[in-house]
Amino acid sequence: PPNTFTLATTLPESSISPLFSGSEWAGTRIWRAAELSVHWFLANLVPPPHSFLELGAGLGLLGHCLSRLNPDSNYVITDVEALIEQLEYNVPSSSNNLKAAGLDWSEDGLRRVELECNNDRPFDLIVSTDCVYKPLYGDSYIKLAGCVVSGLKRNVNAVSVHFMERRNGDGVEEWVEILE
Repeated sequence: PPNTFTLATTLPESSISPLFSGSEWAGTRIWRAAELSVHWFLANLVPPPHSFLELGAGLGLLGHCLSRLNPDSNYVITDVEALIEQLEYNVPSSSNNLKAAGLDWSEDGLRRVELECNNDRPFDLIVSTDCVYKPLYGDSYIKLAGCVVSGLKRNVNAVSVHFMERRNGDGVEEWVEILE
């Protein structure tokens, strides 16, 4: 069927060693928050955005699902460089509207992704799923917030939606304070 796909969770041998040097392993599985984000968007995304940026996409479940339902929109799923090989492997060569890119959540990185993947335009929709959890990711939420704010400043009509599984000491309150 045209709206089915498979996401590989295995990595090439060359990517396995660096994966366990930090928190990248978290991007090799589908978390409950990613599943719920798909359900939320299926119920609420009308009309679809012209362009969609997913920060910290992991396996890219949300981008994969939405790109198949909205073939006229541009979808870019991003994560750290250590996971790009897996993201690119999971993007079907037949897809004209789904791209994978490395993004370190810096303003320069965001501009590069806009230039290379979105015809040098800012994104209409910026999404993240379960990217704030201090015990695993440390204070990377500060860079995440900066990237989101930068994207929203570049397109004052953009919308930003984020999904988090709440855990003790997760840092979500501090992240929201930065965004406000």
